[in-house]
Amino acid sequence: MRAYAIVTGDDPGPQPLDFDRDDNYDDWKAKKAKAASIIRLSCSPKVQCIAKGIRNPHKMWTILETSLDTAGSYIGRQDILRQFRACQPKEDEQLKAYFTKLSNYHIQLHRQKCKSTIGCATRTRAAHSKLPVGPCATRSL
Repeated sequence: MRAYAIVTGDDPGPQPLDFDRDDNYDDWKAKKAKAASIIRLSCSPKVQCIAKGIRNPHKMWTILETSLDTAGSYIGRQDILRQFRACQPKEDEQLKAYFTKLSNYHIQLHRQKCKSTIGCATRTRAAHSKLPVGPCATRSL
């Protein structure tokens, strides 16, 4: 099925000069409708409301992608920030793995160029403040 190319916008469809109702146009139109139906039926009722009334599968996909993208939406960025603040090193976890998790949160937010990005100083301060202290707090890197 060529519907994926229609959804991604790689297949814009026949040009207006080709609209003489030949088989290619009817085939493309059927695939476009099928792609829109697949997207619509794959969504929960709450998500279906976001793209309600849109028939173009490419537009539908773009709207759903921008509104539901975890790091792209405000709620998604706040969730990543919450996960960063709640991130604690696990008892048997190496420090390298813990720092990698913190860096991944930073990268996810930095890609979106949002104002609430975790700066290097904040990341370092958070990492050091959550490390255990005392003689038994040795960990391997």
